Amino acid sequence: MRHRHTDADLSVVDITSDQGMPAVAAGDLDLAVIAAWDQPPAPPEHVRLHPLLTDPMVVVLPDDHPLAAGTGPLRLGCCTTWPATCPLPDIRRIDR
Repeated sequence: MRHRHTDADLSVVDITSDQGMPAVAAGDLDLAVIAAWDQPPAPPEHVRLHPLLTDPMVVVLPDDHPLAAGTGPLRLGCCTTWPATCPLPDIRRIDR
C-alpha cells in the first residue's frame, strides 16, 4: 500500500475483538476488523457494522478419530463428547 499511496498514514493495532467497537466509538480508531461468532454486537448509535466476509469454523481431527470418517459438515453438538478448545468468546474449553 505504501507504494501506491505514498501520502497515506496507516497504523495497525493488535487488539481483541471485544475492544474494537469501543475503540472506534471513542474515536481512538478509524475502523476495526472484529470477529463476531454468533450475532454481531449491537453498535452504539454513531457506529455502523458492515459484514466483511464469512469465516466458517473447521474441526481439526487426526485421521483415526471417529468423526474424521465422514465427508460432510459436522454439527457442533457432535463434538461435545471429546475434550476440545473453542475460539468462541464465552467458551474457551469444552470438557465433556
